[in-house]
Amino acid sequence: MLELLEGTPRWRGLRERLRERNLRLMLDLVPNHTGLDHPWVEDHPDYYIHGTELDLARAPRNYTWIRRKQGDLLLAYGRDPYFPINEDIDADQKHPYWENHEIPVSMAPAQQKK
Repeated sequence: MLELLEGTPRWRGLRERLRERNLRLMLDLVPNHTGLDHPWVEDHPDYYIHGTELDLARAPRNYTWIRRKQGDLLLAYGRDPYFPINEDIDADQKHPYWENHEIPVSMAPAQQKK
């Protein structure tokens, strides 16, 4: 994520304006879910929590069918008790990807030079 931001003129401009005002930027990265149309749905469906027909029958508000070019998937919605509208799907935090990427990506903005 940081690589996408760092190289853009808008990112550099924002950082300059913050520095001029003696302010710092804090990003709230929420890596435990993505949007329903995130590219990973096609490219890395194993990054998500999958459901079964039985899961769907037991808790229909917790799962959704996602249409994909490579075949439809039943995936778990993100769960937020304070925001009941389901607009995202849960990432599977047990997947090895997160072990290698979550903390480095989350910490990268904090490690930038002032």
